[in-house]
Parts: sequence; C-alpha cells; structure tokens
Amino acid sequence: RLKRPGKYLEAIGMFNRSKEIDPAKVIVYDVGDAYFKMGDYERALEVFQKQLDHSRTELSLKWVASTLVKLERYDEALDLYFEVLGIINNNPKYVPDYTNPNFGMYFTKEELDERAREKQQRKRKDLSKVYKSIAWVYMLQENHKVAIKYIDEAIAFNGNDANYWNVKAIILERMHNFESLDRKSVV
Repeated sequence: RLKRPGKYLEAIGMFNRSKEIDPAKVIVYDVGDAYFKMGDYERALEVFQKQLDHSRTELSLKWVASTLVKLERYDEALDLYFEVLGIINNNPKYVPDYTNPNFGMYFTKEELDERAREKQQRKRKDLSKVYKSIAWVYMLQENHKVAIKYIDEAIAFNGNDANYWNVKAIILERMHNFESLDRKSVV
C-alpha cells in the first residue's frame, strides 16, 4: 500500500526492514520500482542492475533497459532489448531452465498442441512489446526511419493494439510525414 504516490520512501524503508527480518522474502523489483516511480533513475538502475547481475532473465533485462531509456542511455538499452529478443526467440546461447517445475513432465498431444498455441501467442505478444520499445528508443534518438521499421514489426505481430498505432503516428508526426499512415488500417 505504501507504493502509492508520495509514499515511496516509506515503502523503500519497509522493504529494507523486511530484508533485515527475512532476506529471502524481499523482491528487488519492488525497491527498484519505488525508486523508478519517484524519478530516481540512478538508484533504480543500481537496484535493478544488482538483480540483473544475479539473474539475467527477460524481466530483469527489461527493468534495466527501461531505466536506461529514462537516463537517455539509449545504446545500452537497445543492447538489452536485443538480448530480450534473443531470449524470447530461444537463441541457442540461452540454455533451458532446468529449475522449472514443469521441465520433464509428460503431456498428451492435445495438451502439447494447446501449450504450443498459447506459447506462440505469448511469444508474438512479447515480441511486439519489445519491438515497440526498440522503436520508441530509436524515435527518441531521432532515427525515425529505423523506428518506423521496428514499430511496423510490432504491428505485424499485434496489429490490434492501439498503442502501437499511436507510436507509429507519433514517429510519423516527428518525421512530418502525415501521408504515410494507411487510412484503411485505422479504425
């Protein structure tokens, strides 16, 4: 409840106190998120970076990348977003997570087919989010032509999300290219 606006410092104090009581219960994200919401991006980056040093997961990479964007360290953020793409796409340099409790379980063909469909939908949604983030960073760097390519990739994966069309419109507006948005595709 303390992570409401204006109560972030109290929340951080509580998180630090709970860390003293039971270090295993503290979720690093909550402390970093409180700093992030306060606008203290340097401290948020420190906290998120500690988690990233401990575990290079898709989520921890996104936390650090988002914070780097706020600090206008775009090239570093892009490197991390591209690493997230590698994880989502099962890049061979990433090994399977054998700690997953579902690893090695047996399923029926129907269950496997359903899981594959769900996984494909999640993958498309995750990819679209990362492509949108990459597009946004390139737009902030005023590299609009590359930004358009990435937002188009996001739209290709999830064209029903109005946020992606909004980002494309913002990029086109910054390019002063008002004719490029396909009117037929806008609802």
